[in-house]
Amino acid sequence: MIVDGKRVDCLMELEDNSFLHIEFQSSNDDQDIQRFWHYDFMILEGNKKKVGNNKYIYPKVRTIVIYTANIDPKSVTVHKDFGTHKYNFEARFLSEYTDNEALYGLLDKIKREPNLKLSAEDMVIVVYGTLAIQYIENVSEEVSNIAQIVNTLNDESTRATLLSAVYIIAQKFIDEETLKKLERMLKMLNAFEEVEREIEEKSFQEGLEKGRLEEKLENAKNLIDVISDEMIIKTIGITAEQLKKLKKKNKRKKATSIRVAFFLLFFS
Repeated sequence: MIVDGKRVDCLMELEDNSFLHIEFQSSNDDQDIQRFWHYDFMILEGNKKKVGNNKYIYPKVRTIVIYTANIDPKSVTVHKDFGTHKYNFEARFLSEYTDNEALYGLLDKIKREPNLKLSAEDMVIVVYGTLAIQYIENVSEEVSNIAQIVNTLNDESTRATLLSAVYIIAQKFIDEETLKKLERMLKMLNAFEEVEREIEEKSFQEGLEKGRLEEKLENAKNLIDVISDEMIIKTIGITAEQLKKLKKKNKRKKATSIRVAFFLLFFS
């Protein structure tokens, strides 16, 4: 999802139809919390379900912000009172992550129970743990091990989500051989195209008009099957032909909606 020309770092739709929203921060600014709130508002609006005349059901959104080791936990504000409403998010700090017990405990559990249904917290542990091991000596070997265990999960959508996340996170610090191994796993799941597309799309954000159209198309995508085509065209401001192409492109299985722009990890 793109909001005001900026892409949400990671958005996962979970089995209970709630959303896990993850942001990665290497800096801390007073305006960040307002941006996170804005993202969550757009996630809610784009995924509400109509249940009657002027009645809607909104999904739950859980927002977790992962801060790099240079951020002092005491300097981060996780709650803000906007007057008419209050907002808060969960913060995680790599500076406090001193061991990989949670990650390796979960991986052992996956090895024993391939039918395991992972929770939102479990997914965060994999993402968080992969980030945390980037400075160890045998990092490529460890990332390969994580990917191989995740790849044993029987839930294909969860497998694709986590392998995509591990690939995007780790490509900065693993060797070429391990990178190719992850690509082969993703191709077997038909997920590599999605990852490549996310990376390619991020490379051309310069033109203002193109950026505006991109935002409109992303927001329209979230409204498909929620409101009528006529309403999408009128509300979002795109043409019928653009919507037709978007719907054709969007025919892929929706089971887990993830925005895997993890290559922005330290440049939010």
